[in-house]
Amino acid sequence: MRGVGVALELPVLYRRLKWVYPLLFDEIIVKSQPPLREILSRHSKLVHAISHAGTLGWIPAILALLRVALQEGGQNRKALGVFHRGLYRVALSRWILKQVFQSAEPPVFAKVITAFKEGPVTDVALFPEGDNCIVGDVYE
Repeated sequence: MRGVGVALELPVLYRRLKWVYPLLFDEIIVKSQPPLREILSRHSKLVHAISHAGTLGWIPAILALLRVALQEGGQNRKALGVFHRGLYRVALSRWILKQVFQSAEPPVFAKVITAFKEGPVTDVALFPEGDNCIVGDVYE
């Protein structure tokens, strides 16, 4: 899936990132109605639209979702990391994306859609305001 990334099994992704949790969280509380376990079992494919305030605000949000999804029955789901193109221009973030998410280049939109609709991907997380989260008032 060149130009898309790799569909990662959630337990594999969690093993790669679990060292980060003690640095960011004392506890994770998620309130979901209906319960996340029910949502995961009812829907074989999900798009997670997550709002964040700061440039790096997506990191705790996606890490919390990853852990909670695993606790709520998402062990067999496969996620695709879709990251802002600018992260591939910085050596350190490009290395992290490649090592952790096996994503060596910016995603190609058409291929992401195909991977989600027809491929092994069950979950895609989007952060819609990411391009604008560092300019202006976050409440505008």
